[in-house]
Amino acid sequence: MKKILRLKLVVLIVCFVAIGAFVLSASDCKYDNGNILVPIVTEVRLTPAQATLTLIGQQVTLTAAVDAFNGAPNTAAFSVEDTNAATYSINGNQITVTASTITTSIVRITAFSTFDNTIRATASINISVPLTSDYLNITERVVAGNLIRDVVGMTPLGGQQTELVIPEGITTIATRAFRNAENLECITIASTITYIGEDAFEDAVNLSSVIFLEGGRLETIGVAAFAGTKSLTHIEIPASVRVIDNWAFSDSALESITFETGTRLNFIGNHAFFYNKNLKEIVIPASVTEFGLGPFINTISLTNIQVDEANTSFISYRGILFTRLKGMLIAAPGGFVGDLVVPSQVRRIWCGAFWGAAGLTSIVLPPNLNIIGNQVFVNCIGLTELIIPPSVTDIWDYTFSGTINITYIIIPSTVTFIKGEVFQHWTTEQRIYMQGRGEYCLYVISWEAAWREGHEAKMIWNFPPMNTCLCAVCRS
Repeated sequence: MKKILRLKLVVLIVCFVAIGAFVLSASDCKYDNGNILVPIVTEVRLTPAQATLTLIGQQVTLTAAVDAFNGAPNTAAFSVEDTNAATYSINGNQITVTASTITTSIVRITAFSTFDNTIRATASINISVPLTSDYLNITERVVAGNLIRDVVGMTPLGGQQTELVIPEGITTIATRAFRNAENLECITIASTITYIGEDAFEDAVNLSSVIFLEGGRLETIGVAAFAGTKSLTHIEIPASVRVIDNWAFSDSALESITFETGTRLNFIGNHAFFYNKNLKEIVIPASVTEFGLGPFINTISLTNIQVDEANTSFISYRGILFTRLKGMLIAAPGGFVGDLVVPSQVRRIWCGAFWGAAGLTSIVLPPNLNIIGNQVFVNCIGLTELIIPPSVTDIWDYTFSGTINITYIIIPSTVTFIKGEVFQHWTTEQRIYMQGRGEYCLYVISWEAAWREGHEAKMIWNFPPMNTCLCAVCRS
């Protein structure tokens, strides 16, 4: 049976403002130098947007700002009266109150007139201890008047549990809250969670079950939130999720991922499923409109990236992900096997598109291709040749890294820009022919210096046809 978290106490921050005894009249007004009318404080308020309630160990601390309502600057000072053994401090209009978890403290804030030291208004703040748990560390804060409850980690007892339940009423799972939680096998996530923070479950290597309660409000799965979850083989993403952020499930054990009916997912981030070597199936929902860089890099077991037919932004052709009109090739599954003729409409190949596709044995690039993105053919060891069409202008960094079985490659004179370490790991047996360009061509000099680095291949300059470059050096 799951160990249900025991909630001990509930936070109440209640402001009671007493202003009935302070009714303004003409005689109440003060004058500065007999000329400028200065309003008198009629009310004192806790400013919710600046209030933070934090639980550390067995103490709760409230930090807040108090405002003199209806008062001009410097017309009021504040004092604090502790009525129940809380500790406190006040600096200007900043108040800090600390209470132990075994008490409830009522702190009275009093506003004084700085002109005549007269009490003008009071407010009482009733502080009870925040949500506490035998297993979780929870903090509370007020943002723009809204109470936010965060799970920030586990207690020593919580760290020993194999199953945990995040209770209703919690709003976020904080950054690294369950990072390296080696004993955790199952987590049940409350419907009130709206955000799972960066690295929240990173390297929780035994986590095999993530349960989202029905009616959830989760909107964002943060950067690397489930990275390195070596036992998590399946997850269903709630319909409320709009963002799967960068590296969210990288290097996890996922074999399949599904999306709840009615999903509103819009964005799948950079390398979201990087090195998911066990991922066998995925269907991109109709709601997805944007991808980051290399979302399916090195997914060596994935042979088909499917797209919902209702999606108006993307399409799948031969299991490869394209923009709807095929102007851009986004990603090929890492398990792609065989030969490929890239559709003629493609003008750009997206970053990391074929990374790790060792089964790709031949590829024909389209005649109107302009840009080959970074890391596109990394470790495509099945390729023995590749012809770059004379329409290409840009080749980005690490594009051909590890393609060690290509005998030679010709860089056409149409290429005007190359980025760093394009031919990383090429050997002395491989050849790079620069069509119509000399070693000191003005274009070549303008390329990133690192493009020549990281390889031992032989460079052949001014490969025929000659004099095709129009730069001043090559024409001379």
